[in-house]
Amino acid sequence: MPPLRERMEDLPVLVDWFLTQSARTASKRDVRVSDEAMERLKQYHWPGNIRELENVLARAMVLCAKEEIEPDHLGILWASPEQGLTSEPSSQRPVGLRPYHEAMEWHSRRVLVEALRRAGWNQTKAAEALGLQRTYLTKLLRQKGITGRPSQDEPKE
Repeated sequence: MPPLRERMEDLPVLVDWFLTQSARTASKRDVRVSDEAMERLKQYHWPGNIRELENVLARAMVLCAKEEIEPDHLGILWASPEQGLTSEPSSQRPVGLRPYHEAMEWHSRRVLVEALRRAGWNQTKAAEALGLQRTYLTKLLRQKGITGRPSQDEPKE
């Protein structure tokens, strides 16, 4: 079977299938992928093939608080000559991933901040949502230099 990058016409069907399966097995809500996010998925070169697609979508479902997955939920990393690796494409040619430890740190920080945001910056609620003890969450926030408070540009709810 050819790699996913050589059969992009299958991508929308695979995306729908993975989202449906995820919703069923995890008893989660139905989520769809926005048109812009689908375009980003089509532009990506999928070095991890279908397993990577499944993981990207599972992660996006966790980060997405609404019914539609947007490009920033995907966590796909793009390379730009000026900026290095970023979560935003600087051109139409995606070209790779961060080194493992750097990527894991980036994802870890993002998961922590998103949990805090969803919990209204209440560390006890965020820890509970993540399945962590509050004291451990506090330790992680300190290690990663996350303040545990919304940034100045964070919209007030």
